Amino acid sequence: MAVSVCPADQVQAPVEIVWELLMRPDGYGRFWDLTVEQVEPGGPAVVGRKFFGWTRRALGWRWRLDRRFHDGVADSLQRLKRAAEERAR
Repeated sequence: MAVSVCPADQVQAPVEIVWELLMRPDGYGRFWDLTVEQVEPGGPAVVGRKFFGWTRRALGWRWRLDRRFHDGVADSLQRLKRAAEERAR
């Protein structure tokens, strides 16, 4: 069974705050339905960094998460930051 989701929302917050949230994988559970157990090595979301955890229980199930940041994620975060900074000018 394939599951594809793309959660999106609009927020009224300074880009610096949004950027800080996206760059700290240890805090992803504050705004996504998951529990982060470990970030390896600890620190910001950069290429090669891994994080491990679990989804919150839904329909009686939890799924294990083992994720690694790759070039595409890092590039997307950088483009998001540049676009937000340009709009703020």
